[in-house]
Order: sequence, then structure tokens, then C-alpha cells
Amino acid sequence: MSFEISYKITDSKTKEVKLYQIDLNEESMRIEMKDIDSPPDWTKLSFHQCDNCSLKEEVSPYCPIAVNLAHLVEDFKDMISYTQVEIEVTTPDRVYCKKTDLQSTLQSIFGVIMAASGCPIMDYFRPMARFHLPCQSIEEQVLRVVSFHLMREYFKQQNQQKADFSLDSMNEIYKQVRLVNSSFTDRISAVTNNNDAERNAIISLHTLGEFLSMQIDDDLNSIESYFA
Repeated sequence: MSFEISYKITDSKTKEVKLYQIDLNEESMRIEMKDIDSPPDWTKLSFHQCDNCSLKEEVSPYCPIAVNLAHLVEDFKDMISYTQVEIEVTTPDRVYCKKTDLQSTLQSIFGVIMAASGCPIMDYFRPMARFHLPCQSIEEQVLRVVSFHLMREYFKQQNQQKADFSLDSMNEIYKQVRLVNSSFTDRISAVTNNNDAERNAIISLHTLGEFLSMQIDDDLNSIESYFA
């Protein structure tokens, strides 16, 4: 049985509709990989491989994130970031609707795919896929990331493992995540136009990672007042 997240993307001007479905294994919350006869060359593990990648080419010849992104990149590689779209996102729990730009939409989809593809670095965010929130605000991102981190540490403590509730370990995690996002910007830039939406979506994820790191370093001052 799978946990399905579907995106219906409608171009606000042309009314062209694109549908994307992400099937997650209900237990592992990893994407259920479909057999692809000939993945494009840019999805090979060795193509702009992340500096901190622990996967081995002889075991996994293709980057799992790249393979799962290939269809999206092909469909949107010639489109510009600020194209206005209307999205309808359906999960088993609820339906979300929003008018936004294509870049923000792809950033939202990429976030789920990167977290749930089996990348050893991005796997840290996999539990968040179960509670996917499309097109989150910065404050929502900060609150969700920190909350999930603390929940993870709580379960570690419950299982007699060393737990870190100080958030110090998150800085190291985000250093690794930034390396992944940077490498993916290079990977996607090599196969798309300079003004494409996918490249800018990855850059947005990279920028968001930088911002979240700063928020953690600043002791989450931006949301502290909500808890006073």
C-alpha cells in the first residue's frame, strides 16, 4: 500500500494542466521506485556527484534523487520561474489549493522527492514527507524542521541513545545538505536553460537551507515571541 501525494499544476494563462503523483511506501516513507528503461545520462551517480556522497557507483550507478526528478526536469526545463500557476495538492489527509509561481511549486515537489528518494544525506528529512505541507512559508519551515529534529532526538532518548536537544547537531546536518543542493544546482544547470524553473527551485532550496542555519544560530528569535 502506498501513501500518495499528487500535484495538479495548471498554467494560469494557457490553462495547460500537468499531473504528478509521488508514491511513498506507507511504512518506510520512501518513494516506490518505478523501473526506467534508460535513465538520462545526467542521472548517473558520477555526473556532478555530491562531494559528500557515500553511494558507490558499482552498487548504485544512478543518483536516486536525479532518477526521481528526471521526468519533472524534462517537462519543465524550458519554462521560466515566474510562470503563474494554480496548484491542487492532494494527500490522503487533505487537499491544498494555491495560486503561486512555478518555481515555488517545483521547490515544493523537489523537497519531497529529495527527502524520500533514499539519498543518505537527505534521508534526515524523510519523516517530513509523511506530513507534507506544500509551499510553506519561512516560519513554517523553521518550525517544522526544528520540531521534527526534536522529535527525532526524543525517540533516541526513549531508546537509550544519546540525544541532542540543543540543536547543535542541526548545523552539521545543514552543512551536508548545502553540499547536496549545490551539487544539484550544477547537475540540473548542465541539462537545462539558464533561466529555467528547476534550477531556480534548487537554488531556492539551497538559499532556504542557508536561512534555516542562520535562524538556528540566532536561537530561533524570529518565532520566539509566539511562545511567550
